[in-house]
Amino acid sequence: MAGSVTLAVQILAAIVLMPILLPHLGLGGLGLWLMSVSLMGLTNVLSVALSGGVVTALSQTADHDDAERDRIKGAAIAASMITSGVIATLALPLVTLVDWHAALAPGPDLTPEDTQRSILALAMVIALTLPLQLPKAMLLGLSRGYIGHMAELLGAVGGSLFVILAIGLGQPIWVLVLLFGLTRLLCIFAIGTLALYRTGMRFWAPDFAHLSTARWIWQQGGRLGVSQLASSAMNPADMLLIGLLLGTASNAAFGAIQQIMLLPSFFTMIIGAAFWPVFARDFADGRLEALRATLRNTLLAALVGTAIYGLVAGLMMEQILLFWLREEIAIPPLVVPALACWAVLSSGLAIGVILLRAMGRTRFLMITMVAALAAKILLALILLPRFGPAGATLATLMASLALVVLPMFLRLPGALRAPRTRTT
Repeated sequence: MAGSVTLAVQILAAIVLMPILLPHLGLGGLGLWLMSVSLMGLTNVLSVALSGGVVTALSQTADHDDAERDRIKGAAIAASMITSGVIATLALPLVTLVDWHAALAPGPDLTPEDTQRSILALAMVIALTLPLQLPKAMLLGLSRGYIGHMAELLGAVGGSLFVILAIGLGQPIWVLVLLFGLTRLLCIFAIGTLALYRTGMRFWAPDFAHLSTARWIWQQGGRLGVSQLASSAMNPADMLLIGLLLGTASNAAFGAIQQIMLLPSFFTMIIGAAFWPVFARDFADGRLEALRATLRNTLLAALVGTAIYGLVAGLMMEQILLFWLREEIAIPPLVVPALACWAVLSSGLAIGVILLRAMGRTRFLMITMVAALAAKILLALILLPRFGPAGATLATLMASLALVVLPMFLRLPGALRAPRTRTT
């Protein structure tokens, strides 16, 4: 529940910030901002995936086994520090040697210095995400995950307020990126560390000696982490590819419409996650008829609800954008219908992914999601110059239908008809 509230607040914060950012940054600057926030979100997913082993290992320790918990904690901190250093080392030449102002073409809205510093600020946030979010994963493993979620919620609200204050003071975009990205992370780290300390666990004590024996750090997240990362990269990849091929000004209208059209998909993921244990229990008990009925009803509600929302929002898009952003913004051709179709498909996929997780088909999920992401990037490189920003979404639709939906359609019916007996 706490995680759902946090996600809802983050979506609300993004909606509130958009009309405040647009007059301050212009279309080019707003496009760069949206791209930066999308990449932060993708890094957050990667952090969660890499921390999966920490959550599992801590949750399996006995309540009073402090020595084992300290070993796990020390190895995890050491691993996160090494990962952060590797990311920073890889990002440094990309940040310093590439002319990002020329590559992203934000136009006259930003100076070359502001663009370059924004990419540097983004790289700093990305490099620090894993170690600063680690206390949240540890709290989750200790059955205190609500503390980490509430800290993240507080950080998201605080970061948004700091951004609004910085805009009032006329600060450049790179300051806004730092404030928005680091406030959330530092809030998680500070509150999470304090909460761990109150449980008797002193957080900042890396243990490099046990790192070689702690293979669970990278293995437990495993296939599920890779599939989740590939799935979550679909939308941020749009923002990055559009920015690189068409300029960040094109990102502004696309990003605004994307946030509006994909709202029901986000809430489908939140609500659908509640069915994970239901699906898992019915599948394990062999109650496949009940499982099929729950799946059918859930899938029908997600698809119909998203389709109705997409139709209404699509017809009123110009009015919604004007009311929201307080100024007219040109809508690129085909973007609205393409995103409406993707929203419906995305809601259906969210339910299918939850079912596959519940059935333990993580290898199948990983292969299809990674293949779809790779195909989507290749198709987007072909379609973007021809169809404009809509080309990114068309690529997503084609790749997802061919490499995720079709394999699910061929694989799931047989699995749901196979006789199941509960194993003990």
